Amino acid sequence: MPDFFKDTEDRLDKLFEISKKLKGEKNMAKKKSNSKYPQGIDAFLKTLGDCDLVVRELENEGITVYQDGARLKKCAKITLKAGRNRILVAPLSPSIHPESMEASVEDKGVRISAVSYNTDMYNALPEEALQEEEKKTREELEQLNAEIEALKEEKNMLEVLMKNTDGLKSREEIAGIAALYHENASAIRAKIREAEKRVQEVNEHLEEVLLEIEKGKSGDRQIGYAEILIDAETDREIPLKLAMTDWAAGWNLNYTLRVEDGKDKAEVSLIANVNQNTEEDWKDAKLIFSSGLANSSLSRPVFVPERLGLPTPRPSFRNAKAKMSMAMADAVVMDEDSEASYAGGINGLAAPMMKIDLPEEAKAVENGNVIEFALNAPENIESGKRREILLSETELPAEQIYESYPKVSPSVWLSAKITETGTLPALDGNCRVFHNGAFAGTTWLSPEASEDGLTISLGTDDSIRVSRKDAGRRTEKGFLGSGRKNYYNYELTVQNLKNRAIDLLLIDQLPVSAKETIKVEATELSGAEVAGAGTEEGKVTWKLKLEPGTKIQKKFSYKVTYKE
Repeated sequence: MPDFFKDTEDRLDKLFEISKKLKGEKNMAKKKSNSKYPQGIDAFLKTLGDCDLVVRELENEGITVYQDGARLKKCAKITLKAGRNRILVAPLSPSIHPESMEASVEDKGVRISAVSYNTDMYNALPEEALQEEEKKTREELEQLNAEIEALKEEKNMLEVLMKNTDGLKSREEIAGIAALYHENASAIRAKIREAEKRVQEVNEHLEEVLLEIEKGKSGDRQIGYAEILIDAETDREIPLKLAMTDWAAGWNLNYTLRVEDGKDKAEVSLIANVNQNTEEDWKDAKLIFSSGLANSSLSRPVFVPERLGLPTPRPSFRNAKAKMSMAMADAVVMDEDSEASYAGGINGLAAPMMKIDLPEEAKAVENGNVIEFALNAPENIESGKRREILLSETELPAEQIYESYPKVSPSVWLSAKITETGTLPALDGNCRVFHNGAFAGTTWLSPEASEDGLTISLGTDDSIRVSRKDAGRRTEKGFLGSGRKNYYNYELTVQNLKNRAIDLLLIDQLPVSAKETIKVEATELSGAEVAGAGTEEGKVTWKLKLEPGTKIQKKFSYKVTYKE
């Protein structure tokens, strides 16, 4: 018979060593804490005095994300007693605008007497989350130990029975006991493996917590909390709704443009680039992205007198002290002044970006003077994360245009001219450009910038070669130096190395005269069009159709006459 019990005892010894190490590291972490603030959220809440209910969990009903903040709507079911109830809601984000906090109920027998939002400090104890896990692990270890002792007794009895086969027990009964023993032993092995794995996970998590403490992510933290006074006629359960504006979030609209060679369509994606640093994870949130501002100025513009000869004063703007106000309905006064400390901001640390495919498009809808995108499915966005959420994808007609300016650069530039931009929202944004699946660069996209469409550069194309060669110059002098004429000759060569035909705009330039005594005249253009001749442009353009593997040469000549 295998020595199962020795193997089990060895495993238990190892398990207790891990637990002992865990306890020692945890005590060391506690010794490091010498903060003057309450130790943990529970201790902090006790400093706020007696209350009838503490709401720790809120459900997200909807979040409207603006460019400079987010409006959060939350709810929770609470049980009230008849009379006055003091409700604490914590923890909340420390970056909430104090005067934006509002609470509401829909029960006629309930009245909200006062609402306030405040911030304070507490000492975070990240290892608190491990206490329950450690307790369960220790209880399981004790249970395993008891089961092992019981199995030892069963083993001894089994050995006695196996030696005395002529006793009261039959061989069949002995075989049954043996089978039961092996079945229990297998279950014990599985439980030990599970306990080892659980303790190891707890130990690894504790190491992560200790690392966070060293990095300063834990320790003294700012906490936001709401205090609500509610009067109820009778005992009842009601839904409590809260709404608040948090500055530590925001978004901006990004575009992604994808173009493939030879295709007359461009794929345009609208992406919401979300920054979330509220120190509160958004779970199962119904998100709306608005082009407006969460904090629009209510100040009407005024003219400042312009006094000639005197310096014009500049208007100054100061941020007033944030006031923790209470919405009072009776004689209870609970206002207090304090500085609002807004943590994070929308330009926080960027985490790896994720692109989420939505089951349906989030259509752009005009709501007053703003444009909104409502997501069709709830989203989870962790605090401290930057996320890219796909709003919509569409294909728009796109004409691919090749252009070359050999006088300036030997490169050939490819652009995509997108028409029918009316399907895009009237919002500017950064645009990432991908050409043939490769990242080409970024540009700024403004759908309303041009009535005849958008032209976006895709970069250079090395499969088309262009050269500009000086084909000779000469000068003719007039009688006694008057009427001097200079002749300029150039040779332009274009070669298409692609396996398909392309259209190319080959562009050069005629000098433009700035004096009446100087005259510029084209002598050979090889079929080119001249735009703005005699004006400030002087642009010379060849519209070329290049078949695969073909080479085309164009001659470009002009003369300049100087009248003395």
